[in-house]
Amino acid sequence: MKIALTLFFSVILHLGVFAQHTNYLFIGNSYTHYNKMSKTFENIANSKGKNVHADTLAVSNTTLKFHATRKYTYKKLRSKYWDNIIIQGFSRELAQDTATIAEETLPYVTQLIDSIKKINPCTKIYFFMTWPYQNGFTKNDVDYNRSQMLNRINNGYRFLQSKLTIPIIPIGIAWNQVYQEHPEINLYQEDLQHPNELGSFLVACGFYAAFFQEIPTDVPLPKGLKNMHVQKYVTTVSAMVIANYYSYIHSYKVIPSSKEPPVLNFELAEKWTMVQVTNKTKNVSNVYWDFGDGHVSDDANPKHFYKNNGTYTVTMHATSACKSYELRKKITVSKKVKYANPTKK
Repeated sequence: MKIALTLFFSVILHLGVFAQHTNYLFIGNSYTHYNKMSKTFENIANSKGKNVHADTLAVSNTTLKFHATRKYTYKKLRSKYWDNIIIQGFSRELAQDTATIAEETLPYVTQLIDSIKKINPCTKIYFFMTWPYQNGFTKNDVDYNRSQMLNRINNGYRFLQSKLTIPIIPIGIAWNQVYQEHPEINLYQEDLQHPNELGSFLVACGFYAAFFQEIPTDVPLPKGLKNMHVQKYVTTVSAMVIANYYSYIHSYKVIPSSKEPPVLNFELAEKWTMVQVTNKTKNVSNVYWDFGDGHVSDDANPKHFYKNNGTYTVTMHATSACKSYELRKKITVSKKVKYANPTKK
């Protein structure tokens, strides 16, 4: 038996929990997709043996309302199991006063997060705090310098965090630290808002530090940075993210809980080379079976036919409150003996 190719939630969860790599989805705008930042993060992580797949759902000049009201967003969310989803808003969007954010942003962020949790409650969700414009922002009755804009962005994300209990990856704060400690370099495009190649590379390093709690060293550099000595900048941005880990990320992680602990149990009944599984497990959300011969199933009580005689280990994988469990039992099958196990009569 093989796992059916379907997008139903239960199967997506199985595939995600037992996949070989960890899936990351970055939702945002040009701050996210410039210079293929998510792929840079993927390359950095994989160079350190983390086995990561990163994808992007980002459209230039869009707000979080755009993503929350776009059908394709939900198609993407259902396309595979996402272990981690990172949500990024406009810098100006989150630099507004809290009353405006509450009215214009919070309802759509809430809709997006509720949808993610409904599709898969085990996905971990994070906010991606961005950086201020190099010269701050001035328009009509709005006038704040770079430092003031960073404070406003920080307050905006903190406001969302207070309402939704979502951890923040403080890239903007770490980026600003690089800007202050190393005035000899430039992290901006000519528009003084978007990241240049070095800027996006440091963003990716910041994400690595946030997810793996270590400073990346000796990692592959994007083509345009081959001749630069960037490790000191990488160390600055990564160390700043790690220094803020407990106040922005760890303290706000929500771990789903189960009212009742899982009780794992199943029975095997063989007849010649056929095995019937009877699942007696309680208090788990999903199960997945490995028959020990290269075949798997996500049926509740699967039946499996072995091609060859022998003793096989049947493994039940189960999930409960986003934790995985295993229970193994051996079964002997034979083309010559109808009931090959000693306990059978």
